[in-house]
Amino acid sequence: MPIPTIEPLTDFSREPSRRAMRAALDAVRTQLGRDYPAILDHRPQSAPAWLASINPAKKTEVIGRCARSSVEQAEHAIASAKKAFDPWRETTTEQRAELLLKTAAILRRRRFELASWQVLECGKQWREADADLAEGIDFCEFYAHEMQRLALPRRRNVPGEENSYFYEPRGVCVVIAPWNFPLAILCGMTVAALVTGNTVIMKPAEQSSVVAAKLMDVFIEAGFPAGVVSYLPGVGEEIGPRLVEHPDVALIAFTGSLNVGLLINRQAALTPRGQWHVKRVIAEMGGKNAIIIDDDADLDEAIDGVVESAFGYQGQKCSACSRVLIPENRYDAFVERLVEATRSRSIGPAEDPAFYLGAVIDEEAYRRLLGVIERGKKEARTAYAGDVGGLSAEGYFIAPHVFADVDPASFMAQEEFFGPILAAIRYRDLSHALEIANGVPYALTGGLYSRSPAHIARVKREFRVGNLYINRKITGALVDRQPFGGFKLSGIGSLRRSIMAVEASRRTRLDLPLRILPMKRIRDLLVIALLLTGLVHAQAPEVAKAHDGVVYSIAFAPDGKTLASGGFDNLVKIWEWPSLKELKKLPGHTSNVYCVAYNNDGTILASSSQDKTIRLWNPADGKFLRELKGHTDVVDSVAFSPDGKVLASGSADKSVRLWNPADGKELKTLGSHTKGVYMVSFSSDGKLLASAGADNLVKVFDVASQKELKQLKGHTDAVTGVAWLPGNNKSLVTISHDRSVRVWDVDAGKETKQLGEVDAKTKAIAPTEDDPYGIAFTKDGKLATSGYAGFLKIWDLSSGKAAMTKKLKTYGAYCVTFSPDGKFLVTGHDKNAILITPSGK
Repeated sequence: MPIPTIEPLTDFSREPSRRAMRAALDAVRTQLGRDYPAILDHRPQSAPAWLASINPAKKTEVIGRCARSSVEQAEHAIASAKKAFDPWRETTTEQRAELLLKTAAILRRRRFELASWQVLECGKQWREADADLAEGIDFCEFYAHEMQRLALPRRRNVPGEENSYFYEPRGVCVVIAPWNFPLAILCGMTVAALVTGNTVIMKPAEQSSVVAAKLMDVFIEAGFPAGVVSYLPGVGEEIGPRLVEHPDVALIAFTGSLNVGLLINRQAALTPRGQWHVKRVIAEMGGKNAIIIDDDADLDEAIDGVVESAFGYQGQKCSACSRVLIPENRYDAFVERLVEATRSRSIGPAEDPAFYLGAVIDEEAYRRLLGVIERGKKEARTAYAGDVGGLSAEGYFIAPHVFADVDPASFMAQEEFFGPILAAIRYRDLSHALEIANGVPYALTGGLYSRSPAHIARVKREFRVGNLYINRKITGALVDRQPFGGFKLSGIGSLRRSIMAVEASRRTRLDLPLRILPMKRIRDLLVIALLLTGLVHAQAPEVAKAHDGVVYSIAFAPDGKTLASGGFDNLVKIWEWPSLKELKKLPGHTSNVYCVAYNNDGTILASSSQDKTIRLWNPADGKFLRELKGHTDVVDSVAFSPDGKVLASGSADKSVRLWNPADGKELKTLGSHTKGVYMVSFSSDGKLLASAGADNLVKVFDVASQKELKQLKGHTDAVTGVAWLPGNNKSLVTISHDRSVRVWDVDAGKETKQLGEVDAKTKAIAPTEDDPYGIAFTKDGKLATSGYAGFLKIWDLSSGKAAMTKKLKTYGAYCVTFSPDGKFLVTGHDKNAILITPSGK
């Protein structure tokens, strides 16, 4: 098979190309408004409900209606893919590769038509949509070629012994694709799994499900057998958990947001009954990418590269430039030229090639970006604010914005926005620039414009990103030529657009009939692995070393002399306060410890774990007392009643349970949630118990009667935490993945206040900076919350605003708890407990 070449892009400066694209757009418009059901076993399925896909540039135009697939249909798709797996894995490599080449040929033949669907459904400009199609073609041909190479066994035979090393497919693969590259990424992740012998369920983004339906047509036309690839549109929150957690799914390939990617990674890490494998997750999760402008940079080239990287496809690329770092002596001149270059970019519907910027993808993105812009106006100087004029009435148009004098530690410099918003940051020297460039949780792409060989060499060594570009824009990686992917919080697993995507879809097997690796060799490999792990974690700050992995929970003993912590390393530890000297290590759990809690007099310490158990300990001597069994899934939370006579627990098995800690017997299983329970909390008098669920609900139970009293509705995503106001048995506060903090009147069953800043335009409370996970009160009523992105907040309940906000250098602040003297500790992904004063120091 000949080595594939990069598919050339269409030259729209030529009249025949423009004429063909216009004709395709006209033809596609005659097909708008059709229904697109799920396709399983090559057969359309009845739709329980429909989702309308809207043209982002024309809110009144429905591109099509796609099925809102049910959980039952997700299970049907998995069963179909599992049934098709064995016959498909036995097909030859040549047969599978040939189907990929047929797919590429069909994509090439239908190029203008499929690009037109992207223009209308996703707001991609002609050149962006055409490049997306070209990349899909490249994926098919590249993976077909690479699979032919990988299929040849590696043999190491000696007399009397045959040794071979080869690859095998893993099984059923779920591909969860984004809307910004609706064909290229979906196609790439899918064909990489298919050509290696896996079967695939395609779950496209809701905003681009029509384009995905067209790709499914291409796969059927190419001749893929029934069940080998399925099309399952729907709402991710509804069918995603089942696709990810199902024991018959072996591999999840995901591209999308950080929060969803981490949730998938966590869900996939579980091993439900009947699952005989460890799921593999490949995830690309975004970036906060920077371009460094050197002292001697060619400003003509740099300005063009920054503008193209920042505002191409409205900045809706994970590789987009959202920070430009400029030396102090060139700052003002560069920003002035940057503003003029940005001002020259025209805005209008993507179907008209005269416009450079189009609409953002949907209303949610539109409103979120307006909120970001308003915050930028408060945090930085507005160097340029474009105007969309009357376009805002027609579609979701956001003009490009450039903010100057941005603080490198601020929200504007740390958070991914996925829109046409650029932060300009000053730096003193190259060391300072690299410190800023690396000072974000992401590590996807980055760039440098420089004429200095020494500076170029240093940036290559020290700018820690997956793809580093020198003297060119930082978007537009090509298949095979620039293998694409990041690390830190930008990605896990293998790199897209590379051979690694093929290898990640397969498990390896080495047949050694007569020999095994010598023990010394195994020991050497382990030492290398440990050294590499140490290098990764050495970048994180260490304040009080706690666990060998994430710290999930911290609790103070009632007397304030000790505190306990639970971690990723399956351990419970007890520490002296305030010296933070480690006193005891309590082993016994066989998986992550998610929560620890003391009873009222400090004589019992409870811990809950991913191993589905609760363990009780004597914290004085560290001895194990008893184990509480009954939950059938991860136990996320435990809490003692104020009198210490009842222990409550919440679990991913959807139940809330009450236990007698004296004998370890279960007292009652309370009414369950429809999804997992993240936290339970007793009121001050112990008469009521509140539970926070992944079903967006808070439930309140009467402990004595064990009956459900109230359901508090209002959150639009999983409720991750709940806490009662001190001394108040009628009010509680909740936190949620919808990034809101809410106060409730339990008697009335209503929300009384949402904490946060008011959005100037919408007049609504703006979401908090990140997903909150930790919540705690002091005895005098101070409220603290902590979030995954490392934001700590202390809230003034009377005003509803944050009295203190601090951004930690670490991510993964899973819990927060106040110490008796008013200080509090926060857990971090860096294995540590970090001490912060209420003033933020």
